Amino acid sequence: MSTRTRPPIQATPAQPELEVANVSRFHRSLIRLALATAFLSGLDVITNFGPLQVTHLILAVMFILTLLANRKMFPRGIVLLFFVLMILSYASVLVTQPTFGHGADRLLASGVRIVLAVFMLAAYYSAYVLAGRSIQAFFREYLKVALFFAVVGIVQELIFLVTHIDIFGFFPTGAKDFGSFLGISAVSVEPAFYACALLPAGAYYVVRFVTMLQISRAGIITVAAILLSTSSIGYIGLVAAAVIAVLTGVRLRRLWVLTLILPVLALAVYWMLQQEFVQLRLQDTLTLIEIGATPSTGANISSYALAVNSAIAFQSFSDNLGFGAGFGLYNVVFEQYVVGYEVPSYRASLPGSGSGTSFFLRMLAELGIFGLAIMGGTVLCFVKAIRAGVNRTIAIACLAAFSIILLRMGEYFDNGVLFVVLMAFLLRREAVANSRAVAGRLVPTSGTALRG
Repeated sequence: MSTRTRPPIQATPAQPELEVANVSRFHRSLIRLALATAFLSGLDVITNFGPLQVTHLILAVMFILTLLANRKMFPRGIVLLFFVLMILSYASVLVTQPTFGHGADRLLASGVRIVLAVFMLAAYYSAYVLAGRSIQAFFREYLKVALFFAVVGIVQELIFLVTHIDIFGFFPTGAKDFGSFLGISAVSVEPAFYACALLPAGAYYVVRFVTMLQISRAGIITVAAILLSTSSIGYIGLVAAAVIAVLTGVRLRRLWVLTLILPVLALAVYWMLQQEFVQLRLQDTLTLIEIGATPSTGANISSYALAVNSAIAFQSFSDNLGFGAGFGLYNVVFEQYVVGYEVPSYRASLPGSGSGTSFFLRMLAELGIFGLAIMGGTVLCFVKAIRAGVNRTIAIACLAAFSIILLRMGEYFDNGVLFVVLMAFLLRREAVANSRAVAGRLVPTSGTALRG
């Protein structure tokens, strides 16, 4: 595949259509297969050796085939990331030895998780390379995959409304049955996982509506699937995309659009706050903020789990002078500190023992100040891309998705979390390369006249 240098992309307020990947049908299938793994978290198989994640097997097969197609090994950036994560994680393990102990075991366990994370990033990156190293073409393929699974989820809801049968009810986890309707999850573990995987796509369509008043059938279907998931993180993510778009994506000459957008946004927020499952989480969260984490503060286990995991992560950060237990080892932190918190009588355990219920809390507990730097750097990558104006809509959508991941999604290896993280660095790299290319065309060299 050709790797010739692309001309700089002109920063424009709106690019009506995304670039189409000029690849064979087989290569397009590989790209979409890699991206589809974000929606397949419900396909894990329980074996005698523990859960077997089918998504990892799919990515492994896809990665091998993509390497054969690209005839390239790991890019230098991925290799560098591996060594940086190993150094930071191992330093954290050694410093926190007095608190958590089991140094050798933690070094091994953390190393395995770093290998898995870097492998998944490399698999997504190889799909990006196969798409011609074009962010637009790569994201367009993601939108196609998201649309397919959005349709799957809506079909799940429609069949339930007619027959009262959940077509994916044979999975041990999945949709939430509200009696008259489902909180859909398609083939994801739960509605929140499903909404998280759909969120970059849903946010993209929201941003297009807010900044360009563009509505598409694919956008309606994707946003509808997020709404039918009844996941609060999906709802908040869509609102976050609209807010970020208003703050950064509406040009001065198009401010008149706000007279149409703001009433719609206000009505959407009002409708969201009227939903029972949103009110339950909101009221419990406010109560937890007021009186602290006790099992009697509310009926919503998600709010209580978030409060407990927040207290655990910050206590660990304080006790260990800003260091963590090691990458991927939140369970070690949880087991060390959870003894100080009660479990509600209607639960056998608290959620978040392995994920912290939040990417922010998990990174804080696992890597401490290094985790804060990684998260801050990721956010700055999105901000850089938005300010550069190159693929602004994609950058805003991914920033909205990442903000929700920081808040309420502590999984590293599911729901396309690492896809969103990779997009941050791809978007920043493209923005920097484009700025340099444009500057090179405008700045005279050796006394010659301006070029371009």
